[in-house]
Amino acid sequence: MMDDNNEMAVAKLNQETFEAYKVSAKIPPFWEEKPEIWFFQVEAQFSIANIKQEETKFNYFVAQLDTKFIENMGYHSE
Repeated sequence: MMDDNNEMAVAKLNQETFEAYKVSAKIPPFWEEKPEIWFFQVEAQFSIANIKQEETKFNYFVAQLDTKFIENMGYHSE
């Protein structure tokens, strides 16, 4: 059975672990004239934020795009 000190240590560790995952990428506005440079910048932000999951990256991309680009992607809900 854990004593109070151990419980507090586990709670603190859980809080620190949770806070470590709050890092987010700072995505610049989409650069329509030079999309390859924009993607390069976004990938750098993902690296800084340690974002590796493709679904998370995709969601960041979509959240940043203007609606005219999303319409051209053939968006459909699942």
